[in-house]
Amino acid sequence: MKTLFVILQFGILGTLCGWVVSFLANLAGAAGVLLGSLGRLSDLSGFRKALAVIVCALFQAYVFLAWVAFVVSYTPFVTSTKPVVHWLAWIVSFYVAMVPVISAIGQSTREERNDPQLKRSVPHVALGISGMLDTIGFFVFAFLPKTMLYGWAWVPFVREASGTIV
Repeated sequence: MKTLFVILQFGILGTLCGWVVSFLANLAGAAGVLLGSLGRLSDLSGFRKALAVIVCALFQAYVFLAWVAFVVSYTPFVTSTKPVVHWLAWIVSFYVAMVPVISAIGQSTREERNDPQLKRSVPHVALGISGMLDTIGFFVFAFLPKTMLYGWAWVPFVREASGTIV
């Protein structure tokens, strides 16, 4: 029963905060979009195109990874105080950590239906890169919690969780 409560708690947390994190990541990626002069990838030169996508992806990934760091550090905090099935809680926390990326890619895909050339825009391409970094970051943070301290020490629960081995 307590495992179900933890899963429900993670589900509510992920749903409520996922769209906020997705919105913040899109704002953070605006630097790359501005670098690309708000243009389509086909309108940019090779170096400027690559630079715009990389800058946008890195800023988006930083915000997404802040959310991942919070979820990864919050999971042991919640599961240590309650007798729950730990592997099930970690599966749910992986899903919750991926909700903002899934939400952002879903929104980008819906917008792409209305404008077929949107898939060639800077933020759309950068979302794929950010999503991969987000997925890799979850496993790095889960198995090497001290790595969260290098860029996300300001995130709640990170300092407490970085001392424990998951």
